[in-house]
Amino acid sequence: MKRSLYKKPAAAVMFLLAALLLGCQKKDSVLEAGLPDGIYSAEFHTDSTMFHVSEACDGKGVLTVEDGEMIIHISLNSKNIVNLYSGLAKDAKKDSAGLLMPTEDTVTYSDGMTEEVYGFDVPVPALDTEFDLALLGTKGKWYDHKVSVSNAVLSKEGTQAVKASALSDGTYSVDMTFQGGSGKAAILSPVTIVVTDGKATATVQWNSPNYDYMLVDEVKYLPVNTEGDSVFEIPVLCFDEPMQVIGDTVAMSSPHEVEYTLTFHADTIKEILHESSMELQYAENFTVEHYPGGYVLLTTTVDNKKFLLVPEDGEIPQDLEDGIVVLKRPIRDLYLVASSAMDMFCALDGLDKISFSGQKEDGWYIEEAKDAMARGEILYAGKYNKPDYELIVSNGCTLAIENTMISHAPEVVEKLEDFGIPMMIEYSSYEPHPLGRVEWVKFYGALLDKEKEAARIFEEQKAIFERIADDEKTDKTAAFFFVTSNNLIQVRQSTDYIPKIIELAGGKYVFENLGDAETKRSTINMQMEEFYAGAKDADFLIYNSSIDGGVASIEDLVDKCGLLAEFKAVNEGNVWCTTRDVYQQPLSIGYLAEDIHAMLSGETDNMNYMFRLE
Repeated sequence: MKRSLYKKPAAAVMFLLAALLLGCQKKDSVLEAGLPDGIYSAEFHTDSTMFHVSEACDGKGVLTVEDGEMIIHISLNSKNIVNLYSGLAKDAKKDSAGLLMPTEDTVTYSDGMTEEVYGFDVPVPALDTEFDLALLGTKGKWYDHKVSVSNAVLSKEGTQAVKASALSDGTYSVDMTFQGGSGKAAILSPVTIVVTDGKATATVQWNSPNYDYMLVDEVKYLPVNTEGDSVFEIPVLCFDEPMQVIGDTVAMSSPHEVEYTLTFHADTIKEILHESSMELQYAENFTVEHYPGGYVLLTTTVDNKKFLLVPEDGEIPQDLEDGIVVLKRPIRDLYLVASSAMDMFCALDGLDKISFSGQKEDGWYIEEAKDAMARGEILYAGKYNKPDYELIVSNGCTLAIENTMISHAPEVVEKLEDFGIPMMIEYSSYEPHPLGRVEWVKFYGALLDKEKEAARIFEEQKAIFERIADDEKTDKTAAFFFVTSNNLIQVRQSTDYIPKIIELAGGKYVFENLGDAETKRSTINMQMEEFYAGAKDADFLIYNSSIDGGVASIEDLVDKCGLLAEFKAVNEGNVWCTTRDVYQQPLSIGYLAEDIHAMLSGETDNMNYMFRLE
């Protein structure tokens, strides 16, 4: 739902970003639209020392909120006030409907003494705002007074009464406490809640892909995703009250229903006021949020790192949430270590935004990158674990885009932070679906303010997959491998994107259940004997040339490992090799899938990234 509160990105927008959107300030249970339904303790202020709440109540009353209406019950200091009226004294005599009739209250003092006093239920139009309240004394005269109610705090008895339905329609963030099970499983917090027509739905993400359904109030909910950690959309019944749910896990030898307790904390509710969220079809490891005034928030969800893109003429919000990286447009002087992103920058006509490379000129198979380095427009600034700090600092590097290998070099991360150079990690390699990798072009499209171009590029690759998916599937099997320098065979985990490409192209990856998806690794090393047992009868072998430069013939391949001569695919001449540049070009994944489809179907006249070994 598109929501724009302000026409211009002025001070109001800055407050919106700093205080609401990015969660730098808690709102003490008070939402923008008012208090959620519940029972609160609140201070009652008057303009007269003769008109006040009983000393036994510490100047406070009990505030009840229901369906957006607020009423405070106050116990006065005596029975000298016999009536109250919501409004001015002059109207009290002619408007009996506004009269507030007293109740008999018993108050208890700290020494245990009790007293009978009058109490009243007073309608409250707004918090922290004075309103008119007339009183009638024992002598029969009405008097005008100004009163106000402030500092509403959810009371213990009110905790059970805070209902999710009290929230106005919108999107919210809320902290959640998770209990139950063995302690290994967890649901990530904070949780996003969407309220529509008074019904609240939470999107909950487990730290495991092994949950196949959840039960809430005996209603079964299935996951909303098919790849990655299990994600469910479940109802939120209330806040601050433990909510019992059941998660069915298939991680054990047989499915098990496990009871858990979720508690959504009302005092952490923050409304997320944004114009739109980028719709992603396959990518799971980033989000793009658009906010009023041209502000964009990018998040890499694996590490929850956030990057706020500020318009060139926009103000930087103050007091942002800790850890948010601010990047001022136009984006420039990037240090690109994640080589798979270079293809996307080139496709988006954003090569001029890169000033430093983690790859030498002769290490690039992308001609545009090679030429830019040859002209001196992009400088070699060292590998991920040995950056040239002097070069990138002195030349004003604004952001380092690293690959996942940076996790093995924490000293580099620390050093970059010391120099004030922000860093983001490129997690496209964690995407289980090949089109998820391609969809990272939208992340860079948002970074470079070229989202339309990015969407077009993605749709072109998606169309290729749709085209080959229309053809009839085959039962032919394929293995994708590489022979390491120590004579081990490196293959892909079954959950990696290459086996998925083989499947989408109409074939079957020869290793059906190999590896552990939770490790996020794409490859596994095995002994030749194990590879022989699993792949000797495969219909096709595909040799991955990206590491050692590949092989030129079947003879070259057999020289690497003599046992390969006994493989079915070798004897039938169905051995293929990838070109070296395929791993640097994620935007060619569709064409690689097309090549594999052609290999499986025998129509191999126009190959792009594979060739047959003779």
